[in-house]
Order: sequence, then structure tokens, then C-alpha cells
Amino acid sequence: MVELIKVQVKDDQQLVSARDLYKGLELKKKFSAWAEQNFKDFEENIDYTREPESYLVMSGNGVKRKYDDFALSLDMAKQLCLLSRTEKGKQYRKYLIQVEQQWNNPAEVIRRGYALAQEQAKKLTLENANLVVENRLMKPKARLL
Repeated sequence: MVELIKVQVKDDQQLVSARDLYKGLELKKKFSAWAEQNFKDFEENIDYTREPESYLVMSGNGVKRKYDDFALSLDMAKQLCLLSRTEKGKQYRKYLIQVEQQWNNPAEVIRRGYALAQEQAKKLTLENANLVVENRLMKPKARLL
């Protein structure tokens, strides 16, 4: 499967950049107008999150500018693809559905769950070791009482 858009994972949720999606859909409308028109039916911090000055653009004269971007849930991104009513929108929606299907594949869910369990086990092991050290330091003081 050819990657049409970069999908990032944050807090176990798949997200895409609104600016990357807009660019991929090859829309003619200005980004800010497109976002204002289409984001009104979605909820901030549920369907999307604002990411101030997170999108870096290099202009033709070599000047770097940072623009605000939005991290979109895959559900919102798929709906925006439908709203675009373009051939690119169909392609991107189909791609995002495939990405989501892979993410929800039982083997992938188990792999992520196993990785999470290992991470939690490491944290608990470290916490336990710290408590053992703290207990050793406190034991002589406890005997004095």
C-alpha cells in the first residue's frame, strides 16, 4: 500500500495533519477558508486538536514560516474526504479506511497491547526497585521508634 498521507499515533489514536490532507486533496480554496467551512460540524479536542505553529513551510526565497495546523482523527479525515467530492477525496478516504483496518487487525491489536503491557511492567519494576531502596533507608529509622 502506497502511503498517501503520513499517519501519526499519539495516545493510541491515529491522526493526520489537516494541512497535509488539504494539500493531498488538491483543493482550490484557501486553507483557512476550507478549515473554517468544514470544521464547524466537528468538536475540537475530540475530532481534532489545534497545533499552533507546528507546520513548517519553506518559501521560494528560502524563508521558513510556521503555520498553525490541526491533528485530525481518522474519522474526521474520512468525512472531510467525502465532503471534498473529488476523485482525490475518494482515493484518500479509501487509503484511510485501509490504514484503519490494518490498525484494527487482531494481530496488530495484540502486538500493541503486548507492547503496552511490557512498558507498564518496566515502570512497575522501576517503581518497585525505588520502593525497596526507600524501605531499606527507612528501616533503621523505624527501629529507633
